[in-house]
Amino acid sequence: MNISYSVKRSLKHYTFNEHVIELDRNSFFSLLSKFFLVENIIYANYFAPFPLDEIFVKFPMLTFLVKKLDFLLSKTPIVNKMGWTMIATVRKV
Repeated sequence: MNISYSVKRSLKHYTFNEHVIELDRNSFFSLLSKFFLVENIIYANYFAPFPLDEIFVKFPMLTFLVKKLDFLLSKTPIVNKMGWTMIATVRKV
């Protein structure tokens, strides 16, 4: 997504980058470790990334199934590093 937006931005001559920058795990860790002691980084949202998660919130039965599926994927080796969202546990330095 970052690459495709960069191309669009170049072609359209945008002067401002309003796109949210996606970081890989190492970049995220490096950024946080400048200001905090990073204790842990986990992933979430394997099945329903934002904004698709809004669809599931409107249907309680689907929400239950998505939570269960997300939990199972979080415990599956390799897949558990492919969530759409990274969550860091940090302490002040």
